[in-house]
Amino acid sequence: MFGTGVYPQQLLIPVVAIGLAIGLQLLFRRTKQGRALLAVVQNPEAARLMGINTVAMISGAFALSSILAGIAGLLIAPLLSVHSDMGTLFGIKAFAVAILGGMTSAWGVMLAGFIYGLVEALVTTYFGSSYTYIVVFALLIAVLAIKPAGLFGRRALRKV
Repeated sequence: MFGTGVYPQQLLIPVVAIGLAIGLQLLFRRTKQGRALLAVVQNPEAARLMGINTVAMISGAFALSSILAGIAGLLIAPLLSVHSDMGTLFGIKAFAVAILGGMTSAWGVMLAGFIYGLVEALVTTYFGSSYTYIVVFALLIAVLAIKPAGLFGRRALRKV
């Protein structure tokens, strides 16, 4: 793809990610538990007053995030050597992608992840791996200088 090699596992990862994103969207919008979880995220005290068990919802969110992290580990482990601190670099990249996409836009973060991965692969292919992080993070800084809320994020309203 554009002169870079792609393993089948690398094609499976975005397919699974999009499927999980659609599943999560359906969970949050179409089920009672999903809407309750969104209510707890937006205002835990109001959700508790409406009869939602906020402790159970927060525990469920941690369980769900653990399941998603496990799926991510299963997908990425065949591509890399597995060791105790392998998540550090992914955490830094994930944080950069979340900022780039806009913290308020889940779909924007997903699209920013694809853009980040494509730019990273192209820079590595054409300029070498020594320039990858320099170019990618310089691009991140440039985007944030132009659009501080990220590519797809919205500025938070200030309530006075």
